[in-house]
Amino acid sequence: MIGIIGAMDIEIDRLLKDLKNKKIEKVAFLEVYLGTLYSKEVVIAKSNEGKVNSAIATQLLISNFNVNCIINAGVAGAVDNSLQIFDIAISSNTVEFDQDVTALGYDKGYTFGLDKVYINASKSLSYKLDLICKRLKINSKIGTICSSDKFVVDKKEKEMLKNNFNAIAVDMESASINHVACLNDIPFVSFRVISDSGNNIEYSKFANGAVEKISIILSELFKEDML
Repeated sequence: MIGIIGAMDIEIDRLLKDLKNKKIEKVAFLEVYLGTLYSKEVVIAKSNEGKVNSAIATQLLISNFNVNCIINAGVAGAVDNSLQIFDIAISSNTVEFDQDVTALGYDKGYTFGLDKVYINASKSLSYKLDLICKRLKINSKIGTICSSDKFVVDKKEKEMLKNNFNAIAVDMESASINHVACLNDIPFVSFRVISDSGNNIEYSKFANGAVEKISIILSELFKEDML
């Protein structure tokens, strides 16, 4: 079974419309939707925004459902200049850039327990998503997605993410979901439709349109041999 996590209603609403044989269950605070999506058995959850919410949701999916991979789909802000509105950022790895224990001699973003800054995503899933985007003639880029509990709009902060982590996009959940997936040895990938370049006005204008691409891309991915 494939686990799909979005943080907001708009990130999963279209998928729920396409979900066949839908069954709703509740695990702790989390309402999940099970069924068949584009011929694959899936469990879909809305985690709510932020690193803690998304981490808990990920562990609940892994602990209660027989998921063989986790896909995080949603919107993000562009950091790399080659990514424009409605383009796709695909994770090669993730960084929790708000973790800062540099005072103890570690690099910024260092994650205790995993003992690293960069947490790898599934190379196979990242590669397949990129090929699908090329097939659909959608501009995409594989790279580092940075996450924190902050909606990043400051240009200087975006430059810091680019310079310090070689980031291509920034959001509030990819890295925390990957953190939990990695601890459980579950393959993970995040793909994010660019809804803004770090601007609140752009986000409000483009977020709803951006998520329409999620269903298109997933329907093509699920035709493939997933892993």
